[in-house]
Amino acid sequence: MSRVATIPCLSPASTSGSTPRARSRVHRLSVRARSWQGQNEKSRSATGPHKVKVPLPVDGPLAPPQDVVDAVAAWPWRGGLEPCGDHELASVEVEGTIPKDLKGSFYRVGPGRIRVGKQRYAHWFDGDGMIFGVELDGSTNTARAACKMVRTARLAKQERAGREGGVAVRGAWTQAKSPLANVFNFPTNPANTSPMFHAGKLLVLCEGGAPIEVDPLSLDTKGECVFGPNLPMGFSAHAKKDPKDGKLYTWGLCKPPAIGFQVARLSANGTVEKVISLPLDTPEFTLIHDCAMSDKYLAFIVPPWKVSLF
Repeated sequence: MSRVATIPCLSPASTSGSTPRARSRVHRLSVRARSWQGQNEKSRSATGPHKVKVPLPVDGPLAPPQDVVDAVAAWPWRGGLEPCGDHELASVEVEGTIPKDLKGSFYRVGPGRIRVGKQRYAHWFDGDGMIFGVELDGSTNTARAACKMVRTARLAKQERAGREGGVAVRGAWTQAKSPLANVFNFPTNPANTSPMFHAGKLLVLCEGGAPIEVDPLSLDTKGECVFGPNLPMGFSAHAKKDPKDGKLYTWGLCKPPAIGFQVARLSANGTVEKVISLPLDTPEFTLIHDCAMSDKYLAFIVPPWKVSLF
């Protein structure tokens, strides 16, 4: 049974009252993870007009191991999971015509790599983040683009360990190669989920940690942006901004040793205005990735999967 928890925009009255419920049928999905070479004997390579050759580096730090080269040759879509490296802002070719009244910048964030040398992350959600930026100018029908890895503390530590060291830091789904790097350590922040402007800053969001500020022109990483010490653990990957007043809402687990789930409201300039607990039935750990926002409410779907402490 899933539950729906609503919060009236964190007004004083929102700290009390009943929690509405909604029943839903839970379907279990059986998922089988496959490695690059894990296809069964019935799998076939790509053929026909969609068969393309993906250019891959043959040397240097981005060069893939042979099994990846073979897999991309057989299944070209896998080339999209390979790292492309940093690229400074430069003009790009425009196919067609950009609408004349369209002018501005567009950003996207996602995993920039899903392996370290020959060792792959257990899930691409652990992939080190990369930010992509595109500038469009319809008045001149021109465009510029850039992409850069988000320079997190996790990425720096991984690079110090080198490619041959394998995964050196713990992720949410991937354990570090050294057991000592996993003991008593929380999963690190890959900064790989979504971009957002708030308080005049371009931020890269991920539930693994604080937002990472990035320069909107060069895409160079400026560092962590910690709005306040009393925020929930991590920062929502899909924080919601009220278009009327610019206030930002984020949520997450309580910081240890506290137990529970919290929601916070930040002002348009980044000041933490209010932090409250989501009214759950019992103290529990639960992952709430996103929510819906209306004029007056934030609506959270509370998953039926949880770790109860009592």
